[in-house]
Amino acid sequence: MPKSTRDTQQILNTIAIYLTTVSPYTLQQLLSDLNQMDKLLCSLSKIPWKSLGLQLEMTAHQLYRWYFDNFQRNLYGRMEQWDMNILRKQIAMAIELGVAMDVHFQKLLKQQLSKVYQRNIFTVAFNNTKQTLLKSNELQRHKAIVFYTNQIFTKKDSSK
Repeated sequence: MPKSTRDTQQILNTIAIYLTTVSPYTLQQLLSDLNQMDKLLCSLSKIPWKSLGLQLEMTAHQLYRWYFDNFQRNLYGRMEQWDMNILRKQIAMAIELGVAMDVHFQKLLKQQLSKVYQRNIFTVAFNNTKQTLLKSNELQRHKAIVFYTNQIFTKKDSSK
């Protein structure tokens, strides 16, 4: 995985070199406009992640994840705080009511946000928020069980 800016540049160079073979763009054009490079990459139906990864001493999975989970998220930024609050409230309500947080739920949730976010930005924010809230609810449930159990044992011990 990339550990420095130099590694990031090396990965972007490798991807851009590949893209020059399947597009009319030059290496310099792609590297000077990373948004254009991303649009081009995402428009392709097949990308040789395995062979690109081998050039970089990465697996196809590592390279794919680095690109979409790190680079692309940094390229497009984060979700606005206003929208994060909407996301948090809606997911918390869904958990409380036992609503399935499926594709349909996510589609309805996206419609409530102030703008359209790049797919990965939304997905990461959604999954992170969901996991955080589920863990928080689980901790609260465990605390309630411990409190209830302690109350029972305390009552039994104090009656002796």
